[in-house]
Amino acid sequence: MVGVIGLSWLLTEVSVITVPVLSFQTNTQIVGRVSPKMIDLFAALWSGAAAAFAIRREDVADSLPGAAIAIALVPPLCVVGIGQAQGQWNAVGGALLLFLTNFLSILLAGGAVLALLGLNKAAVKGLEGHTRRNAYLLVALAIVLVIIPLGTTTIGIFQQRQMEKETVQLAYQWVADKDYSIRRIQVIEDQVILEIYGTGERPVLSELGDQLNALLDRPIKLRMFIVPS
Repeated sequence: MVGVIGLSWLLTEVSVITVPVLSFQTNTQIVGRVSPKMIDLFAALWSGAAAAFAIRREDVADSLPGAAIAIALVPPLCVVGIGQAQGQWNAVGGALLLFLTNFLSILLAGGAVLALLGLNKAAVKGLEGHTRRNAYLLVALAIVLVIIPLGTTTIGIFQQRQMEKETVQLAYQWVADKDYSIRRIQVIEDQVILEIYGTGERPVLSELGDQLNALLDRPIKLRMFIVPS
């Protein structure tokens, strides 16, 4: 009887557990892994080289290289799974690109360091010279292919940052001669969310929209929230 009551209580407690909704726009752990850049490639190369060098050092804990690799590989795969569960396929593609970047960089940089240290001779003793060269060339070619989308993403992020800077400057100039002040401004791709506060006649949002369209040479969606204060 006690066991049944305990099981009933457990089922009741479990039934009220809810899965939180993750935001793919504001969650920093997700946002930082869905738009990989060229800097991520260089960081992964150095991480792979450092992990391989740590294996050679006897004064370094054996778990350190494994932890460094796990930090580079596991989080992107987690974002891939979360993105698939919520149907965020753009996030899945970005996180998968980051995983491939880290994986290939660790293989190339780690293998190069181990080769320089002479620690890979036993592992490749039975392989012919051209086989080893082909393996390294294959990994290097894969990294070159990964660089193309990384470069595209880097350029896109730079353009987005430039757009955000110009939008913020123009928005502050727009309210400078009005009895309102900007409380919050957020730029998400081609959408601008503006929150202002103040008194007096409401500013005309279309004026800012026309200025933004002329400055950025593309249509911009504007949403404005006014807080009387």
